[in-house]
Parts: sequence; C-alpha cells; structure tokens
Amino acid sequence: MKRLTECDLIYVASPYGGKHENYTRAQRDMMILTETYRQYDFISPIVAYGFCYDNYSYDDGIRQCLGLLAHCDQLWVLHDDGESRGVKIERKFAAEHNIPIKETSEIVN
Repeated sequence: MKRLTECDLIYVASPYGGKHENYTRAQRDMMILTETYRQYDFISPIVAYGFCYDNYSYDDGIRQCLGLLAHCDQLWVLHDDGESRGVKIERKFAAEHNIPIKETSEIVN
C-alpha cells in the first residue's frame, strides 16, 4: 500500500502494564513528540489500544502491537528501565525485522 506522505512512521514504545499513570504519560509523550518532531508521524500502541488492555489476553494484545510495529519505519523507546516485558518483545521484533531502534528517554522527560 502506498503512503500518502513521505514521513517516517515512528512506533513509540514505553512501559504500560495497564497502569493509568503510564497511559497518561504516553498521551503527554505523544503531544511532545508530535509538536517537536513535525517531520515524523507517530503511533503509540498505549494510546491506540490502552483502553482495551483488560479485554484481551497478553499474547493477543502484544500480537496486535507487533502487527502495528511491522508497518513502522522506526521504533523509539521511552522511559525504559529494562523491566518491561512488552518493550523487550517490541525491541526483539524490531531487531529481527531490521527496524531501527532509537532510545529517546533523554528527549521526553
């Protein structure tokens, strides 16, 4: 499918775990990123799918996230402490599919 724009699509990963404070942080991060980096398009699985976190098994949810990541040009990781199961899976998927990974914790605080 041809894209309508030439912008890279950036998948924004960060720890979630169904926690409201992480959902709120993801929303704030998306506001900052979209205002700061207008040359990119951003998608956050937390913002896109967080509302239905408790409606699916973990495996079904992460599969949906990886399907989204497969369409992206880059993976940007925010606020990662190395403990998030989902972020680890997203990193591994990106590495296996040659999707560039950028650590951005220093950009969004």
